[in-house]
Amino acid sequence: MVDWAENIMMDGDFDENNYDILRDVVSRLGVADVKTFGINWEECEKFLNQLGYSVNIQVCPN
Repeated sequence: MVDWAENIMMDGDFDENNYDILRDVVSRLGVADVKTFGINWEECEKFLNQLGYSVNIQVCPN
């Protein structure tokens, strides 16, 4: 997600219908690979929900 955000920030090509949400999510994710601005799971889940996705985690035995 961080790589995606960095690429989108460089391109600056946001869908006009979701501009505000995308701008906020991308600006936060774009710095998430910097230790000081690390991102946690709850933030990732929140961003995905804002973008219209739900998160399901499945744990499988080895």
